[in-house]
Amino acid sequence: FAFDVLEHIVREQRRKVMAELKRVLKAGGCMYINNPLSPGLHDKRYDFDMTQKEIGEIADDIGATIMFAEAYTINKGNWYQFIMMRQPLLK
Repeated sequence: FAFDVLEHIVREQRRKVMAELKRVLKAGGCMYINNPLSPGLHDKRYDFDMTQKEIGEIADDIGATIMFAEAYTINKGNWYQFIMMRQPLLK
């Protein structure tokens, strides 16, 4: 699980984070992330949105397939996206 994490890592560092996620994710393992779709409520100095293209690149970086991505709302209309990625059964 990487909830409320990736959007707070500057884009230039995300590839390093992805390499570590790939290292610890077992064959056939799943990774769950969320992605804010509404403007962030955090300090803008530490809030870096992720585009749909970047989410696809994350899946490619770790060799995973996006199994589903669903939007949901909490906190009076703030929208997020819940995403599940899965590694192949064999590495």
